[in-house]
Amino acid sequence: MREKSLLQQRYADPAARRVFEQERLALEAADRFYEEMERQGLTKADVAERLGCSRAYVTQLLSGSRNMTLRTFADISWALGMRSSIELDALGDLDFAPLDVPDPRFRPRARVVALRAETTSGARLAPSEYGVNSDTSIAA
Repeated sequence: MREKSLLQQRYADPAARRVFEQERLALEAADRFYEEMERQGLTKADVAERLGCSRAYVTQLLSGSRNMTLRTFADISWALGMRSSIELDALGDLDFAPLDVPDPRFRPRARVVALRAETTSGARLAPSEYGVNSDTSIAA
């Protein structure tokens, strides 16, 4: 029988797994938005201008400090010229590939990883648990 990973052990409790899934989805959304912004050469100020809101509001949404609703998710997608869709998958095991550490010239994606790890209530992750080793530099 295969040993359970640290993540599998930690999130065997349904309440902890629920929080993990909330944070995973928020991180994935922000990560995809940052990737598309980078691909298009857009800043948070550019996205804010397209939405008619402040850069600070966009920063709060992408950092997770402000709750992103389905409507705000669709708004950001629209501002990027993209259409959003929803996909549901079975929970399954917590076996996943580590997150990529981005090019040092583009820090926001790494910054989101750091913030999510520090602010997750009841489900705090050490950097090694989400794929960042101690040799990796992350600007906060």
